Amino acid sequence: MKTKKQLLRGALLSIATIGLLAVGFTGCKDTDDGERYVASYGEIRGSQNDFDIVRDDGTMLYVDVNQTGGHEVEDGQRVLANYTILGARDGGLAIRLHALYDVLTKNSISQSFLDADFPHRADSVGYDPIVVSDAWFGSKYLNIYFSIQYAVNSNVAHLISLVYDDTRSTDQELFVELRHNDYGEHRATYGWGVVSFDLSDLMPVGKDKIKVTLSWTDYEGYHHSVSGDYSLTSSQSVPSSISETQRMQLSVR
Repeated sequence: MKTKKQLLRGALLSIATIGLLAVGFTGCKDTDDGERYVASYGEIRGSQNDFDIVRDDGTMLYVDVNQTGGHEVEDGQRVLANYTILGARDGGLAIRLHALYDVLTKNSISQSFLDADFPHRADSVGYDPIVVSDAWFGSKYLNIYFSIQYAVNSNVAHLISLVYDDTRSTDQELFVELRHNDYGEHRATYGWGVVSFDLSDLMPVGKDKIKVTLSWTDYEGYHHSVSGDYSLTSSQSVPSSISETQRMQLSVR
């Protein structure tokens, strides 16, 4: 099988050997005025007018000051939050919330479901190329930074899906493939995005940890795969810089 090297977080590594990231910290950035901004993934807890955030590592972020300008949220919504830590509170952290970014969150689609109406359902999730630059487990999610090609001034919403190969998977390993449908749009430039897939319903009964292998096919026709251990009992978070929020501006669903 052909292999290709990819740039992952500043280090040139073979994509076949890096594995899925599982890290236990969040990223931060000092501003010119000396204030430290932190970027973390998490879920909303509460209502539009009164909410906090549960970070992927399980830490509660209590929103003391909300500077998002009325960003609409709902309970359980997945977000990327930019904030400043004000201090400790009740086992968590009090924060000043500067910005929220909605994170596309989806469930997987089983291969048997696609096969039941082949080729129509398989064609709907697409066979178009996609590039994975980062993948990691956070809370119950498989999170993926990806890039796709699209037309300049595009108004086409591409479809991103995760296909669970239930015909191949076992109680020891899950096989999933990232799929992309660009609906025939002209490929002119690259853009970035992030998507989170809830894998909790794929965990075999009686287990709390399993190997997951993620695969995809890039624009040069290379097929890639990475593997890592997914666990329901360990909470993780990914290091994120403020600039990485700009990767979420693509129109995808």
